[in-house]
Amino acid sequence: MQEDFILSVQQAEKKYAEHIALDKVNLQVPKGAIYGLLGRNGAGKTTLIRCVMQLLMPDAGHLFFDGKPLTKAHQHLIGYLPEEKGLYTDMYVTEHLLYLARLRGMPRKQALQIIEEKLNAFGLSEWAQRKISKMSKGMQQKVQFIAATMHAPQFLILDEPFTGLDPVNAAMMEQEMKAFKARGCSILFSTHRMEQVEDLCDGIALIDKGKNVLQGETNEVRSRYGTNQWNLAFDQALEKEHPLYERVQWVNQEQHKGFISLAPGESPKDVLKGLIVAQASLKYWEERLPSIGEIFVDLVGKGNDEN
Repeated sequence: MQEDFILSVQQAEKKYAEHIALDKVNLQVPKGAIYGLLGRNGAGKTTLIRCVMQLLMPDAGHLFFDGKPLTKAHQHLIGYLPEEKGLYTDMYVTEHLLYLARLRGMPRKQALQIIEEKLNAFGLSEWAQRKISKMSKGMQQKVQFIAATMHAPQFLILDEPFTGLDPVNAAMMEQEMKAFKARGCSILFSTHRMEQVEDLCDGIALIDKGKNVLQGETNEVRSRYGTNQWNLAFDQALEKEHPLYERVQWVNQEQHKGFISLAPGESPKDVLKGLIVAQASLKYWEERLPSIGEIFVDLVGKGNDEN
């Protein structure tokens, strides 16, 4: 049902002259979820986000917010961090954040209190009265995140939020996203960092050349593209006479780690049973699933990036 999704995009289309940016794209973001929007450069991700933010209007299709047609009235419930910097760099940090908060109708006293708390949380207190132009790209990104979230949105859209962040600040950004989710905020974010997709995302949508390629829960998508391979490891070396020894592709033979590919129709239960019967000192046995990055490359990585 539409009410189960904070955002539902149905058959969205957008065309620029002869370029089709969105070709009947569908997207559903469940409430309370972190959802990854993936695709190569030029796939249509930013165009889709701009349509959701109503910075662009789709040529066709329907967009719903919390089960109702998306309108300008929903803007105060949404936070948006654009890929491009949206800061006035000649302004002072607190001055700029206060200006943006007042544009959203926040009382001055409340806004200043929130700004102080957020700057302290992000380690930017000493920059409160300094110009944004003096900050590094990573610091500016954190200021932009504060600007997108200080009104406590129900839905947060982050377009490449990890741009310019070092590993420490990237980890901080991840924790902030998880904290917003824990408070009931739904998040849609676009990124090229596949390792963060697996760590953060409950589900993903992949588009390419303006079209849907896949969508689903992250673990379900990985299972869907599984290749019937199983990771295994032993406490002691597997005897070379064992019938499975030659079938194991050893990742680290000294640590007795490897994986095995099963033939079509071959049951993993039967193979596992054979190991147990042979009294192999099996340490662990788990399905070897492809990463989101591997799936991404397999589905859309064979062509050239579009401009």
